[in-house]
Amino acid sequence: FEATPGIMVLYRLPELLEWPADRPVFIVEGEKDADRLCELGLFATTSPYGASSWSWEYTCFLGGRDVIILPDNDAPGRQYAQSIRESLSDVAECRCRVVQLPVRYKGDVSDWLDSGHGINDLWSICELGPLPDWLTLAPTTGYHVNGPVGDLQRAVLAELPGQTTLSRRALTVRVFGADYDNLGAAERKATERRW
Repeated sequence: FEATPGIMVLYRLPELLEWPADRPVFIVEGEKDADRLCELGLFATTSPYGASSWSWEYTCFLGGRDVIILPDNDAPGRQYAQSIRESLSDVAECRCRVVQLPVRYKGDVSDWLDSGHGINDLWSICELGPLPDWLTLAPTTGYHVNGPVGDLQRAVLAELPGQTTLSRRALTVRVFGADYDNLGAAERKATERRW
């Protein structure tokens, strides 16, 4: 995450600068978790070098944002969340909260998602209200697809009159009445059906 030698920046900073101010920003511990949430159509970032690396310099990018911190379930994770929360307490119009997911010791948001939870569960546990339109696509065919365009999506698009594009970010693929948070798993399941 070095923009120039010796200067550290938030992970995915260019995307954060383009992310609409009325949408929440998730802060997690590590690039893997940030990438996982971004694949779901959300935006997540993290600081370089893990739980002990939060700097007040990062706060200037979070003014006016709704920030949700999803710490790992251990002492360093809780300390990381506390550091972020304290640094954001004086940032103009920044709403910040910590949401500890019910995961095993040292577990993280990726573990929670791997245990069968999805975007609707995360939105609910973070108490963000109804799932917004920008995160949903509800085709009348019963297939719910929002992710990187592939064979499955092209097939679903063909079934959606007037729909020409889908979001680049993966949210959920609904195939045969089952939700898949992993686009690959949905595509494997979809091969059982002739399009």
